[in-house]
This record gives sequence, structure tokens and C-alpha cells, in this order.
Amino acid sequence: MKQRLYLIYLVGLVLLSAFLAPPAVGDLTAAQQEKTEAYYRTGVSYVLQGDSLWNASRFKEADQAFLEAARNLNYALKIDSCYTVAYNAIGIAFLRLRQYPNVEILMNRAIKCNPNNPFAYRILGDAIFLNTLKDERVQEAIQLWRKALAKEADVIQIIDLRRTIG
Repeated sequence: MKQRLYLIYLVGLVLLSAFLAPPAVGDLTAAQQEKTEAYYRTGVSYVLQGDSLWNASRFKEADQAFLEAARNLNYALKIDSCYTVAYNAIGIAFLRLRQYPNVEILMNRAIKCNPNNPFAYRILGDAIFLNTLKDERVQEAIQLWRKALAKEADVIQIIDLRRTIG
């Protein structure tokens, strides 16, 4: 039951980050933005499919869905290397694949692109915690979770402000 709740929580993170984040921007053409967003949406659909398969105890198929998600999300990141929501989603895919070193690398890139991304801190903390139980790394994970909570409080204030303004 705890695993299912955690899974729902992670999926919620991806969907919330997609809602709050602006679309891919920068020096991209409209066609590049559209392509980036299409890869992102496809990647997220594979993450959700992988979670459903995992809940149904179809682990090999779930892993294949997570790998396909990572592939699509990597394409999005090749077009826009600072597309925050793609980093969040690929971090969750690799977290589910238990590829914790990859999660660390990607979430550090995500934080470099957007230091106010609470989801990157949360996912990075999860990866560090799950990868090792050495005391210094556990403390690092706890510090990252605290940062995520502080950033999430800011996100909640933004949501409240958006509701107030209309």
C-alpha cells in the first residue's frame, strides 16, 4: 500500500510540474517547441503506463515502458537542454528503473537549469536515499528533501496567488 501511495505521489509530481512549468522556451523555433513538448507528453505517458504495469506486477513490461519514457524524454532534452519538466519525468523513470546514479546526474542538471525546481530536489533526495544508507549520504538526502519542502511552499503560494488573481 505504501508503494502504491508513493507511486501516486510521484505521478502527481510529474503532472503538477507540467501544470506549473511554462512550455519549452529559449531560442527554439515553434516547430522545435512543438516537437519537444510532443516528446515530453509521450515520455510522461510511458511513465504512467510503466506505473500501471508495475502496480499490476508486470515488472518486465513496466521496465520497458520506463526505458521508452527515458528515450522520449532524452529526445526532448536534446532539443531543449533546460526543459525542467522533462528532467522531472525522466528522473522518475530512472528512479523506477533503480538507476540511481543516472537520477543524480540528471537531477543535478535540472537544478543547475532551475534552482527553484522543488521536484528535482525531491527526486534527487529519493535517489540518494535509495542508493545508499551511509550516514553522510542519508543526511544529504534529508537536506535535499528539506530544500524541496521549502521550494514546494513557494509553489503553493504561487498557486494560491494564481487562484486569487484569476
